[in-house]
Amino acid sequence: MRNLDITPNKIVISIILIIILFMGYQFLHFVYRFSGDVYMSSEEYIVNKSFNDLDWQIYQFKKTNPQYYLIKTNEKGEDIVYEDHSSNKHYHVFFYWEDKNQTVQCLIDPIDNKNALLSLYAVSKGTNFASWKLINTDDLTKKENKEIKKKFEVEILDKLGKWKHKRWYN
Repeated sequence: MRNLDITPNKIVISIILIIILFMGYQFLHFVYRFSGDVYMSSEEYIVNKSFNDLDWQIYQFKKTNPQYYLIKTNEKGEDIVYEDHSSNKHYHVFFYWEDKNQTVQCLIDPIDNKNALLSLYAVSKGTNFASWKLINTDDLTKKENKEIKKKFEVEILDKLGKWKHKRWYN
């Protein structure tokens, strides 16, 4: 059997390296968590369409499935369709689930000329934007998260074309 030359110096160096790696991981996790990007907890999907094509597809989807329009009441008491819109960083899209009385907020971002990123960001009770609960956070239970994502994938994503979950490796 081969004699392993394990000296106290090698043990100490190994422990120090493990501590440094652990501390580095904790630091990166801290920075990631508090980086100010509130969208980082979103469930992300890669849709095999350009940003413009996906935006058009969502428009057409809502046009042929008007039950997903988000209807709000304005100051005059009139019902209006709440429009999807751009912000500084993302294009915001809203879907209403009448059977659950929930509004779902999604974000669309371009990846390249052939793919777009669609992020399931938050859900709110009814059409009131005061009660947003973020996907993949402690705002929702694991069961609620799973149900919302599954409903979104089956009722909306599957109708928009080919898609896949975005993972750290793709």
